[in-house]
Amino acid sequence: MKQDDKAKPGKDAFDIFVNGTSETWPHKTMNYEQAVKLAFPDGPHGGDIKYSVTWTKPDGQEGSLRHGTKPIDVVDEMIFDVRNTDKS
Repeated sequence: MKQDDKAKPGKDAFDIFVNGTSETWPHKTMNYEQAVKLAFPDGPHGGDIKYSVTWTKPDGQEGSLRHGTKPIDVVDEMIFDVRNTDKS
């Protein structure tokens, strides 16, 4: 892991929420794959399994993460909602 991927100087980690659970995130950014792995560490992953990942920052900014897109900057108290969307 590159040094510039770590939390900001003087800040060891960010306090975030993933699917309602408090988590500590040690990096200044998060991508789709990292969010899915944090929410569902034991899977299921791969194949037809797909997830929707949305985020909300404390200032009200909202967005989503998709596979292969640019990571989002993480801030304290950020909320991630990760849901399995492979169900029909």
